[in-house]
Amino acid sequence: MKTAKKLLVLLLTIVLLNVTVISSFASVTPAVTDANKGKIVTVAFTYDNIAGIRGTFSMSGDDIVEKVELETSSDFSGNYNSKKGIIAYYSQAPSKFVCTLKLTISNQAAVGDEVAIKFEYESTVDGKLPTVPSYSYDYATIKIVPDLEELNRQIGIAQGLNKDDYTAESWKVVADALEKAIKAKNATTQSEVDTAAKALESAVAGLVKKPVATVDYTELNNQIETAQKLNKEEYTAESWKVVADALEEAIKAKNATTQREVDAAVKALKNAVAGLVKKPAATVDYTELNNQIETAQKLNKEEYTAESWKVVADALEEAIKAKNATTQREVDAAVKALKNAVAGLVKKSVTPADVNYSKLQEQIDRVENLDKKKYTEESWNRVQVALDKANKLMNTGSQAEVDAAVIELKAAIDALEFKSTGGIVNTGETFVILPILVLAGLALLLMVLTKKKRAE
Repeated sequence: MKTAKKLLVLLLTIVLLNVTVISSFASVTPAVTDANKGKIVTVAFTYDNIAGIRGTFSMSGDDIVEKVELETSSDFSGNYNSKKGIIAYYSQAPSKFVCTLKLTISNQAAVGDEVAIKFEYESTVDGKLPTVPSYSYDYATIKIVPDLEELNRQIGIAQGLNKDDYTAESWKVVADALEKAIKAKNATTQSEVDTAAKALESAVAGLVKKPVATVDYTELNNQIETAQKLNKEEYTAESWKVVADALEEAIKAKNATTQREVDAAVKALKNAVAGLVKKPAATVDYTELNNQIETAQKLNKEEYTAESWKVVADALEEAIKAKNATTQREVDAAVKALKNAVAGLVKKSVTPADVNYSKLQEQIDRVENLDKKKYTEESWNRVQVALDKANKLMNTGSQAEVDAAVIELKAAIDALEFKSTGGIVNTGETFVILPILVLAGLALLLMVLTKKKRAE
């Protein structure tokens, strides 16, 4: 196994020696890195567009570094000698190479200590090597700073507290300690940071809760409920404004922490309600309400769908109740609701097999047997209107519509008036006067001729 590793290193060295050395300056992020004792810190060196790299990491101040590990880009192969700090990596084609050092800082490190890292290297992109190697150098610094983790935790705890929950004396101790803790975030020694964190923790632990006072909100809630049940429209704007303001303050007083505040809000609201002034009684007009109720009550429930009729029935019930309303607004609202409900009625679909159209057809047939020319224009127009309606309802109308059309068309036919004929007005009886007169004349002539013949 050891022989194989040696061969791999030898092969890698041969490969790297047969490519051109290109000076490539690294991007080190960040150039100076803060670190805490006992923690792991990382420093990354980044190289663009290289196919191979070899070099050596060296450190000053490495006595405070307990362990160094290396992570590299996955598309590069090679090895790292952690004892000597030597790396040798290559790739099949030029690409980005990221080399990350992970350093574990010793617990013995002191604030202000530094670790200076130098990387001496040569990078390549093709197969030729200069006669004199060209080395480049990159640098990074790790600076040991105070560990603020516990300090920040204590600051967060203190800042999340509610000042009003504690006595003024105990809160002042916390406020002073918090101010010093925030300043200690810029301290240069760990002891300063730790002292500030400990002081803040002790101050918070010493907080004293304010005594909880027993406050009775019963009467306040009663007065709020009473005020909220009042009808603004019944009172003058000026007197209602006083109640509205007092009610707003009373609702706020439900969060009051003293009985005095609560009692003051109760008194103000009671006085405001007592001072309400009624508006002068207004005359309410129920005319349109009664008209809409009458219209709705004449409708035939059976002609409409159950859903649309339910809306009318509910609106009608409310409209009837509104006949006892004391404000025009209530009455007008009931009128509008009932009108909208009636307008939204949906007719049931009619099945011709369920309707008897025979009587309607009889009346239609009567009109077809009449001579329009014999009747006055006005009376015939009434028949025509009723006939048009009847024709539309044939095989489509409901039974109620058909029955109504029968009555209307029959009445129009029976009311037909004949046109005047030579001063003789036809009363509507069916007879022809001219043929009768002719027959009477012939009979008289026959009698005269018969007498004359007998005389001869």
